[in-house]
Amino acid sequence: MKKIFILLFSFCLGTLILAQKIRYTSYDKIKRESKSDSTDIRIFSTPASISFKFKEIGLLTVDDRGWGKNENKLMESAIIEARKYGADGILLLEQDNKVDGYYYGMAFNRKVLRMSIIVKEE
Repeated sequence: MKKIFILLFSFCLGTLILAQKIRYTSYDKIKRESKSDSTDIRIFSTPASISFKFKEIGLLTVDDRGWGKNENKLMESAIIEARKYGADGILLLEQDNKVDGYYYGMAFNRKVLRMSIIVKEE
């Protein structure tokens, strides 16, 4: 029974440690109202492609921590998180695939997306 408990505990702890991680760093201290799930969050690849005056309110980093999630899944998570901060759009800054080491001869890869959360400037 003790071995089963240790095995289950190790599995749960490993899942928490390796789960996708989302970090948000605010550029200002303004508390904005979150957007509803039906709000359209637009994704931009360059500042020149944004058709409205905007303000960057924070940096959002989504890291799959080696779970092999594709960029679409990471972007879906980013959109959900951006809604919490009242975003009107996301300005994609960087998509990165990092090799964090090797495990039994196989590369341990991580996908990391960095983006600015933007709001329309009034």
